[in-house]
Amino acid sequence: MTAQHERRGVRDPRDALEAVALSAIELARRASARPRRISVRHGDTSVEIEWEAGEGGPAAPAPADPAVGADGDAASGHEVVRSPVVGTFYRAPEPGMKPFVEVGDAVERGQQVGIVEAMKLMNGIQSEVTGRVVEILVADATPVEYGQPLIVVAPLDVAVDRGE
Repeated sequence: MTAQHERRGVRDPRDALEAVALSAIELARRASARPRRISVRHGDTSVEIEWEAGEGGPAAPAPADPAVGADGDAASGHEVVRSPVVGTFYRAPEPGMKPFVEVGDAVERGQQVGIVEAMKLMNGIQSEVTGRVVEILVADATPVEYGQPLIVVAPLDVAVDRGE
């Protein structure tokens, strides 16, 4: 640790990297448009985030599941829970524990349905709607891309109308 780090209140340069990484992820989350590149530097420490973006933002990979169309949008009025960051998707809070949700489970708006680990930071993934889980598109411990569809939820009104 250098005297410069001590003056800035940083005990360990790795703490600075973690703080910078967390700031970069938070900036990406709050951005009104999908970022193509974010570069943050703290002394000798830096983090860069870059996503390929077209006019409408990064294209989600084409899912293999019929509930999500080739354009990444949900079919039949269903909502798609997407990854907010590049990382690894986990269905449960810890290995060996019960998954947050299973197909058929009822979910509330704001309920945690998964985790995406990015740069050793755990990002809780929440449902944007109240409804029922129709499909889980990504296996546990699978790498995911920014904007990639993870879970399909039938909103309460759709789930009730169709008997789902």
